[in-house]
Amino acid sequence: MPGDTVVCCDADGKITVNGEALDEPYLFDGDSPSTQVFSAVVPDGRLWLLGDHRSASADSRSLLGAPGGAWCQ
Repeated sequence: MPGDTVVCCDADGKITVNGEALDEPYLFDGDSPSTQVFSAVVPDGRLWLLGDHRSASADSRSLLGAPGGAWCQ
């Protein structure tokens, strides 16, 4: 959500939102939360989205550094 800080990954390999590790039992079997290291603050009016099949998802991580940012409206 806007204002959240999303980071990959903590010492246990989990994605955190505002410093809290996510429990993601819905991840596709065998996928890790992310193989890409990132830290992003979600701007106002935008959302950060991650797919459940992370190794095959074109989600917000795929747009990091792109013009306009990695955000969905």
